[in-house]
Amino acid sequence: MNIPLDFFPVKGYHRDMYRTLPREGLPIYRSGTNGHAVLLIHGYTGRPAEMEYLGTVLHEGGFTVAVPRLPGHATSREDLLKCTWRDWYRRVLDAYCDLAGTHETVSAAGLSMGGLLAILLASQVSCRSISLAAPALITTRQKLLAVTPAARYILPSRRHTKSPSQAEDSEIAYLEEEYYHWTMPLPLSHLRVLQRKAKRVLRDITTPVSIIVSKQDASVPVESGRIIYNRISSSKKELLVYEQSPHVIVNACEKERAASDILRWIRSQLPHK
Repeated sequence: MNIPLDFFPVKGYHRDMYRTLPREGLPIYRSGTNGHAVLLIHGYTGRPAEMEYLGTVLHEGGFTVAVPRLPGHATSREDLLKCTWRDWYRRVLDAYCDLAGTHETVSAAGLSMGGLLAILLASQVSCRSISLAAPALITTRQKLLAVTPAARYILPSRRHTKSPSQAEDSEIAYLEEEYYHWTMPLPLSHLRVLQRKAKRVLRDITTPVSIIVSKQDASVPVESGRIIYNRISSSKKELLVYEQSPHVIVNACEKERAASDILRWIRSQLPHK
């Protein structure tokens, strides 16, 4: 797909824009050599590119890597407002089924909301293992999320940042203007639904689980990881607490450590031959 970067404006919006950002938004698929696959799931208002570094490390380790784009992400705010948690989960489930049909095992790793989707996936299918980076079971904006089931009917989306994007990269600037500078009660209410559903199935999770959280995460507190660790029924589990990473742990200052820890965990849970 050859879309010029100036197709994505910083000022003003293409209200009929349903194409995916060509660098940040396109799904990622890399065929591996060891017969095993890893499904990577990005977060709320995120995009496949934020999982690219982790995917590269896993692929270099021999794994097939798939990073689907969740519906409504890296396209337009209007697109996101038309999507629900069912659309997001169905995309994850479809990607899992595709991988499971051609690989010996499938593991999953999710960031933030992607971690909730990985939990739901593991409650329904046979994931070999799951890795959760900053899983958003609870967030620092939990009070806002708590009122979204009602607020979505009466409060429109609103821009909470007045200043325009200062990003030099045109695609990042577009994402900031179209997604990150806005509070959107409707899609946030679907994130809240995923939180509730993930909490309900935690006791059903017997899949090996690795959880990574960070003390410097301004969006997901360490307590979120501790709740998951304490409630799941998995006999094989670990909780890693980083000191420096912001919210996007897999693509920030400790991304090398995160990728190494996730690769180690996934490898350790593979069947021994």
